[in-house]
Amino acid sequence: MQNVAMKILFVDAIDPASSLQRGFRPLGLGYLAAVVKRKFGDEAVRFRLAIENVEDAVAEFSPHVVAITSTSQNFDIARAHAAVAKNAGATVMIGGYHISMMPECLSPDMDVGIMREGEETFVELVSAYLEHDGLKEPEVLRDISGIVFHEGDGVVETGVREPIKPLDKLPFPDRDLLGIEDAAIMLTSRGCPYNCMFCASTRFWRGVRMFSPQYIVREIEHVIRQHAVSHIVLFDDLFIVSKERVRKLAALVRAAGLHRRLSFNCVVRAALVDDEIAGLLRSMNVRRVAMGLESGSERILRYLKGPQASVEENRKAVRTLARHGLETEGSFVIGAPDETEHDMMETVNFIKASPLDRFDVHLLTPYPGTPLWDHALERGFVSSGMRWDRLYRNFAEKPDEAIFMCERTSRSRAHEIYLDLMHEREVREHKLHKRSTIRKALRNPALIPSLISGVARKVGRKARQRLET
Repeated sequence: MQNVAMKILFVDAIDPASSLQRGFRPLGLGYLAAVVKRKFGDEAVRFRLAIENVEDAVAEFSPHVVAITSTSQNFDIARAHAAVAKNAGATVMIGGYHISMMPECLSPDMDVGIMREGEETFVELVSAYLEHDGLKEPEVLRDISGIVFHEGDGVVETGVREPIKPLDKLPFPDRDLLGIEDAAIMLTSRGCPYNCMFCASTRFWRGVRMFSPQYIVREIEHVIRQHAVSHIVLFDDLFIVSKERVRKLAALVRAAGLHRRLSFNCVVRAALVDDEIAGLLRSMNVRRVAMGLESGSERILRYLKGPQASVEENRKAVRTLARHGLETEGSFVIGAPDETEHDMMETVNFIKASPLDRFDVHLLTPYPGTPLWDHALERGFVSSGMRWDRLYRNFAEKPDEAIFMCERTSRSRAHEIYLDLMHEREVREHKLHKRSTIRKALRNPALIPSLISGVARKVGRKARQRLET
């Protein structure tokens, strides 16, 4: 490929109908672009990102390589994108959770699957492509660890690549490629030390590795300098996995004055929350803290998260964070195989009695790479040949299409309880919005007339609706 820049089209295989999926930028692709730029320079390789309108992007950009990332629930979408890319003559690579957990799913239109952590693997694949003008021969791929590729009627896995250590040797992700809207997403660690029944993160990352506090502060300063954001979402599985690291990071953030320039969200585990952690988070201007609380039933909670989890610990964590002025958000699931109606109602009661500002609730769903998937596979709920979008069915709107593994509560009754929780969620979101509006008015009295006008319009609409009915 002498004197011709290699063109790589990155594709995030999302469901375009999902506002949640559209709202997140694929940070992993930003890391891939950054390591390739560092290795080969800005002139040797050109990049483009496609999240929607992938077929148009392939036609306009004419890429040499199309690199797709996909979760399990969107893998059928990824296969469709791969077919478009292959038909256009591109070499197709696929990475992400699904292919890492189920490499046998490599489709005929996908040349290479990158399993687990991809930066070093991707650099080697790009290097091999440039050296051999493509990846047409299996011999080119055999010496690259951490991939799966086709050979004959089957697929070949080249073994597990060692995790990157230390993480600080990675460049910052290429956020110019990703684009940033209201907030930036940032990872300060990879992996989680726990083994929740429904989560594949531990199996994907194989342990926990952390960026140093010094690296994190440099990246925060870089993000502010390059993109002028005022909020960062710390997207770690568990931000507070090391209290000592949080101490050091909070001190560095405050020393650099970053807590006055931007705010953060993060994810914690209830068992690790105490007054010191809450105070440290508040000191670095963390505004919202999310926790996987999962269930109000002790029995079901321990099935999902292990014997060390407890409902009282969850309750205490919510109170502690709220006492320190942190906005709290909890995530819950219903539909465990052995969950009774009484267990589900314990979750309802826990939520309604808690001071959580926000919460979300999901139907327990089996994802590849988790113990829950193995349970579902044994009982015939899932298979390697299934339609993967069944993992993402909206239980509120399409209760009969969702995978329902619960054996002790009927689907219809679980659906009723789920809808009750969705209503409670809306009520709580409305209350939070009102409190936020009042706080804004107190900070900026000039907003009060427009806020009063908005309330009057809303009251008028409701009055008209009552008269019409």
